[in-house]
Amino acid sequence: MPTNEKRFGTAWIALTYDCNNRCRWCYADANNSHNRKDISHEYLSDIVDFLKKLGVKKTVLIGGEPTVYPFVKDVSRELSEKYLGFGMVSNGRRFSNIDFAQSMRSSGLRYVTISFCGSDAQSHDELTQIGGSFDQAINGLRNASSAGISVSTNLVINRATIGQLEEFVDNFAKEPIESMGFNICGPCVKDDANNDYLISPKEGAMAFERIFYYSKKRSIKSKLVTPTPLCFFSEDFRSLPEFRKIVSSGPCQMATGRNFVIDSNLDIVPCTHLTGFPMFSLLNSNGAIITPEEFISKMQDPNGDARKLRDKMNHYPSIKCNDCSSNNCSGGCPLYWINSNPEVEITSPIKS
Repeated sequence: MPTNEKRFGTAWIALTYDCNNRCRWCYADANNSHNRKDISHEYLSDIVDFLKKLGVKKTVLIGGEPTVYPFVKDVSRELSEKYLGFGMVSNGRRFSNIDFAQSMRSSGLRYVTISFCGSDAQSHDELTQIGGSFDQAINGLRNASSAGISVSTNLVINRATIGQLEEFVDNFAKEPIESMGFNICGPCVKDDANNDYLISPKEGAMAFERIFYYSKKRSIKSKLVTPTPLCFFSEDFRSLPEFRKIVSSGPCQMATGRNFVIDSNLDIVPCTHLTGFPMFSLLNSNGAIITPEEFISKMQDPNGDARKLRDKMNHYPSIKCNDCSSNNCSGGCPLYWINSNPEVEITSPIKS
């Protein structure tokens, strides 16, 4: 068996692309507007066995909205019974039913990240395009916590939310959450539907630095999830002892191949934002799940799409990065540079 413990960290499983929200900037909806296929129930056990044999350290259930997947409790039990650590990213609405929250805890769910689109009901519901979705998500957050599930929040920093970050922290400071996650809105690859909400990567970094200090004063842990160039942050911020734990600077998983996504049609894609862009299938020609050895071979094949993608992504976005003294930065999420010019954004490489 090939060594694997150090090779694969996180696998995301996109159970379905159905969703009970209609968020205006949703990359999953834009990339899969014609793909509403769920993962077939018959593959669930084999997928979990595959991940266990592969040595994946963590699994995250995503969508779409994973809680509307009809067999979400089955896959949770499979993961739990086979001692695979797993969590979920959800809009939280189904957790507003206390019975559902308790049943998810009983099936093995230990932590959930609940995504919000605004700091209050008006802003959130306008962006999800579903009335009452904020109140349901808040109730879901509380129910999940009371059921014994660790809860964190996530907010996308974009044109609509960048001015209400402090309000978001104030409104959620009293809620039973472990931490707050933030990510910077990136472009949809197949559709420009979210372009009205895009901000520059540097704007997003500056906004997070601002809200980090604000939330810290309120004893709230916060983290920027999106890989971001280190030079976008102030020197004082970079010098904080906890900086490496609160900012993801890279390298991007698309360049390392350490993490991957199992799409709802059982394609393997390199990133949650690249649903609909397969590297290869998890199924062999007979319709069965491939072996871990076959998976590793496909990931490493120098002529395969997975390796070609890593080779393409494994470079700095700007020539200025070559003058930077930091060796812990990969130049941010590659998708940043679909709509932003790195030669304009990256202006001050870090000097030793």
